[in-house]
Amino acid sequence: MVASEFQIASILVALPKLRVLSLRCSNVLQEHLIAILDSLHDLEILNISHCLLMETLPPLPDRPPRRRVLTQIDPLILDKASRLKKFITCMRFFSCIMCQRARKDKGYMRWYRNEPGLWKEDEVNSLAP
Repeated sequence: MVASEFQIASILVALPKLRVLSLRCSNVLQEHLIAILDSLHDLEILNISHCLLMETLPPLPDRPPRRRVLTQIDPLILDKASRLKKFITCMRFFSCIMCQRARKDKGYMRWYRNEPGLWKEDEVNSLAP
């Protein structure tokens, strides 16, 4: 069973003492990122590098809500993240190989296609091997 994005965001928000969080190479809904920034008051480091940051668009009649991949981080998120010691981002879809892979895999990294051990790397030093 795979947890939904909402379930994952709910779990993260329920960890109020969390200080370091890396969501690298994931699908991240803008509203969930805002909830994380609003709820995790002890958060010091957040990594959203190579993520597909998405916003939920209003639904059309007789259709489910749609999502759009953002190419820039919303100023509201940047403002909320300014309190962090470190906010690590990378959304260079045309020049970064990891961003290209995340986009190609639609935010669900298929690590088996990449170099062995690449999944262990992280921009947050304390999380990398």
